Amino acid sequence: PQPPLPLLPRRPPLLLRQRPGQGNLSRASRTKSRTIVRKTRQETMLSDAEVTSLLQKVPSASQADRHSLAAQLSKVAAKAEDPMLLQLGVAASSFVSWLSSEEPLVRAYTACILANIAFLEAGQQQVLNAGGVPPLLQMLKSGEEKKVTLH
Repeated sequence: PQPPLPLLPRRPPLLLRQRPGQGNLSRASRTKSRTIVRKTRQETMLSDAEVTSLLQKVPSASQADRHSLAAQLSKVAAKAEDPMLLQLGVAASSFVSWLSSEEPLVRAYTACILANIAFLEAGQQQVLNAGGVPPLLQMLKSGEEKKVTLH
């Protein structure tokens, strides 16, 4: 018979990283914090009517309005379900025109919108039909683009 394996010392439980001054959080406090974060995220999502309203502004948006619209719609696209992505795809030709914007953030937000639309097969067709592939490839090839932080 083989000798018994030695017992390994018991490891202390892993603790959540704490912010300075936060102290030890109980399991109930951590759960409550997570619930608040989830509710906050849900509350920041736009309603379908609000998204439709934003999409109506896209084709005629001025250069000044594009930044705000692109930022809001890129957040929507990042969390959108399939029907909403297809709704965004209807404006693909307008978004493609925004890829030539002077403002790097508008180009970056717009590329994110188009990328999310293209997750769906029907969305890929919308982006392709809008002529979005060449400008997106140009953005990828370009060494001039500055790195931008989104959201």
